Amino acid sequence: MIAANADPRHLGLDLLGETIIGADAVSKLARYEWGPSFFGIYVALDRSVAFKAGPEPATVWYMHASEPSLDRLAASFVDIRAGRLPRHLMVGIINEAAVDPSRAPAGKGLMKFIVHFVPYRVTGDAAGKITGTNWSEIKERYADTVLEWIDDAFLPGIRKRIVARSVQSPLDYESRMRSAVHGTHQHGAFLPSQVGGFRPIPEFADYRSPVANVYLCGAGSHPGSGITMGRAATRRRRSVPISSSPFREERSRRPERSAGEKAVDIV
Repeated sequence: MIAANADPRHLGLDLLGETIIGADAVSKLARYEWGPSFFGIYVALDRSVAFKAGPEPATVWYMHASEPSLDRLAASFVDIRAGRLPRHLMVGIINEAAVDPSRAPAGKGLMKFIVHFVPYRVTGDAAGKITGTNWSEIKERYADTVLEWIDDAFLPGIRKRIVARSVQSPLDYESRMRSAVHGTHQHGAFLPSQVGGFRPIPEFADYRSPVANVYLCGAGSHPGSGITMGRAATRRRRSVPISSSPFREERSRRPERSAGEKAVDIV
């Protein structure tokens, strides 16, 4: 039995192939949308930095910081779909040392800022501040603009406290991790045609592949990325192999489970 955490296209096209999964499944995976990419800034601080909102955010390991408007958030997705660096940001602030002090020396700080989202291929900058479209040439300048926004809106003075930083563009993530296709950990965009019983495609939905004893887990399966514990993990664990679910539809391509096949926990 194989439970694959590979991205759906890699599993279907590279590891299994058309001869095994069929031309229809290959065609759907070839059209599979990856969605927008991520951009990361990892910083070491000479001391912790107080949040503008007060002491409570400093006790939280992970939070999303964004513009105070859904219209601006929607506008950022318009920019991203057009290949532009978004004018309005949403950034995941991860304060690792606050929850786990062993991550940094006493009195120091360690944080990372993950921009949700940026284009994989850049055509321009919606704010008009950055020229160039090559990530290797613009990533440091873009990181500067992100940190300026964070400094002004959420963590006053943080730029002065940075003693070292590492900037990761979507291409950097993709080159470091085989599964980070287009610089995203989500293994596919969350579109109506790629969620629920259609995730990633019907032939691979419900965690089952068209091949007996080969299962898809991870972000490419329902319910997607960012969920690693609780009900979602239990559902995935109990679904290998799976007997039924609200999304399941018997397909002639999928062989039935043998009488001796038993469910296996994957942890």
